[in-house]
Amino acid sequence: MPRFTQLLCLLSLAIAASAGLIQRNDLTARSDLQRREGDVNDYNQVFPGTGPTDRDASVNGAGYLTFQVVPDDGSTYNIPACLHACDTNPKCIFANLYYEYNVQLFDSTGQPSHQKCGLYSQVHSAADKTNFGGQIIEPKLGRTVIQDSSGWALQTPLTPDTPSGFELVFGPVTAQTSSPQALNSADLPTYDVQACAKLCTNQAPDPTFGACKFFNIYRISGQTMQTAFQCNVFALSTGTEHLVSPSGEVIRDSRGYHRIGF
Repeated sequence: MPRFTQLLCLLSLAIAASAGLIQRNDLTARSDLQRREGDVNDYNQVFPGTGPTDRDASVNGAGYLTFQVVPDDGSTYNIPACLHACDTNPKCIFANLYYEYNVQLFDSTGQPSHQKCGLYSQVHSAADKTNFGGQIIEPKLGRTVIQDSSGWALQTPLTPDTPSGFELVFGPVTAQTSSPQALNSADLPTYDVQACAKLCTNQAPDPTFGACKFFNIYRISGQTMQTAFQCNVFALSTGTEHLVSPSGEVIRDSRGYHRIGF
């Protein structure tokens, strides 16, 4: 089913289509587009773990938010699941993935796991790996043991060059544009402002609303979807008055650009 945020920006398309004003191919909910696996490319590894058998320590530091138990099939060091957990926490910019033994852990599906993912609002270094375990949480299992503790920091996109023929209206913010004059929507493989501008300039004019005059690019994550870079184009040039923050989804680095001369 289409995501809630896509429904917001494409609702006007459905109304126009019912009136025969636009072609059906402008109405795609884009559910067939492939999400990037785990979003590893959006993070920098700050420090590696010591390996799957050597003793290690988890991060103990400022900005701690929460932890999640990530799925563990016994053979996969599940970096993508940990980074996606960070994606879906709006305050998270750093994740610490590690194995913890001698404690019973279960992921969100109820399956046993030994992998934990600590989420932080501050970036940490290997010097902050000071929790070596050793606690007795379940007496029958013995003292806890930490292994293979790695740290990952969310990349902040560089300030992009403003595309020729456009001017920046707002951003970066943590909300997306919802406008009654949406024309099209696309997922991008990277945070590519130039590609989003091209989608706008190449968009066929709408019989009622006219040509594309504005685009909104942002990074979006949700519990039921992998992270994507979204580009929405509009016939109405708008500002922050039409920004929305959908429930259950995290939006980062949202920027809006007005097309000059329209």
